[in-house]
Amino acid sequence: MKSSAFFSASFLDRMEKVRKDNSAFSGFRKSDETRYIIIDSGRHLVPEKNPEEPVYMNYSRLNKFPEMIDNSILLGRYDGHYYFATSAETSFIENIDESADNIKFRDIRWILPKFGRISGSLLTMAKSMVHWSNRTKFCGKCGSATEYLNGGSSKKCKNPDCGEEFFPRIEPSIIVLVEHEGDAFLARQVAWREGFFSTLAGFVETSESLEEAVTREVKEESNIDVDEQPVYFGSDPWPFPASLMLGFFAKAKSKDFKLDENELETGRWFKPEEYLTLIKSGEVKPSLPVSISFRLISRWIKKETGQNLGEIIENL
Repeated sequence: MKSSAFFSASFLDRMEKVRKDNSAFSGFRKSDETRYIIIDSGRHLVPEKNPEEPVYMNYSRLNKFPEMIDNSILLGRYDGHYYFATSAETSFIENIDESADNIKFRDIRWILPKFGRISGSLLTMAKSMVHWSNRTKFCGKCGSATEYLNGGSSKKCKNPDCGEEFFPRIEPSIIVLVEHEGDAFLARQVAWREGFFSTLAGFVETSESLEEAVTREVKEESNIDVDEQPVYFGSDPWPFPASLMLGFFAKAKSKDFKLDENELETGRWFKPEEYLTLIKSGEVKPSLPVSISFRLISRWIKKETGQNLGEIIENL
């Protein structure tokens, strides 16, 4: 099934049948068809100027860093290339080669649309896997060092008396567009860009259903009461750093609200035409076009006005 989520890597052959063949990995890592995605503290390697394509390293450029190669994680294969993710050594930029002046590490969140879905999904998948790997270098049960299994898709404690296995963890989060009689409630956090409004979101807690999480998060952040049966919209593997965003629409019982000022700077009800007018004027900034928040808002706009929010933004 093809996913409409920007970050979904459904196009990728994850090579499950060959991951357990350790002898194959030395060949994969040295193949001319291999592309290495380099991550440094959650940042990606991109061109210094006009970063419209990510920087992929091949074995010949990376072989002076054998530890980076040995600790690389197989993401999968696509379009004839093997993709590996690895964490940069401290001296990587200074010692890579003569092209170092033309590349840099950068948080790519705001430039992801330039890369397109394929590269965007691969880079953010690499970010999530390296984030997990860096936090599981040691066993959480006995404290011993861990080692990769299955091409880096899991880890195992090296202590033979322990042998605990670890798998990448995904943090489920709900994200919800709250509606009342055709209007939508959007809010912003203090740290966000000026004018940026988005839907409400929060992590699912232990022993809580998704529907209960929607009701609780909306109530906690805005004091808005919503119907207890929100409508599921879709999901997105949001890689900042490792969430699975589960989108919903929820109906508010009234427009009364009171913000939790520890969570939100401001929030307000928008009429659909008013929202479009403010977007066109630049007074309000839309959610990232690659986000599930944008897809939720786009569905609301389409339903209420018949207009395509994506096309409107592209023509601004």
